[in-house]
Amino acid sequence: MSFDILLFLLRIAFLALLYVFLFAVVRLAWAGLRRAGEGADLDGKAARVRLRVVSDGQDGLVGARFELWSSATLGRAEDNTIVLADPSVSAHHAAIRRERGCWMVQDLNSTNGTAVNGSWVADALPAYRGDVIRLGEVQLRLEVEEGPAASRDSGAKA
Repeated sequence: MSFDILLFLLRIAFLALLYVFLFAVVRLAWAGLRRAGEGADLDGKAARVRLRVVSDGQDGLVGARFELWSSATLGRAEDNTIVLADPSVSAHHAAIRRERGCWMVQDLNSTNGTAVNGSWVADALPAYRGDVIRLGEVQLRLEVEEGPAASRDSGAKA
């Protein structure tokens, strides 16, 4: 076998390996994006994640539920993902985002503060299933429902 034929076969094998590698990378990235879009729970199962108002100030929102996907801002202003029309809630009160298997709650320099299970948020605090997040006088519980992921058409604005 001549050197040219051997070189040609090595190039073909290299290209085949390169395509297999690229296919594996794209497949892994696609699976991660799908899981993130479905609101994967801590153990990787698809889940519906919500904030439910359990105690409020003056707005009468007790029982209201807001879907969470990857991140949300909470406050009184209309440009927030989750709008809480309570006077104890600042216009841009807090942010919540999915990060490394939990939800991180961050205070956005609100007047009345943000707390997770009674601990005041200075920088950012993790929140898990069942935790209570307090924004002013409004308290929300982080709920995770196992099962098929919710469709984005159902639920509230978040």
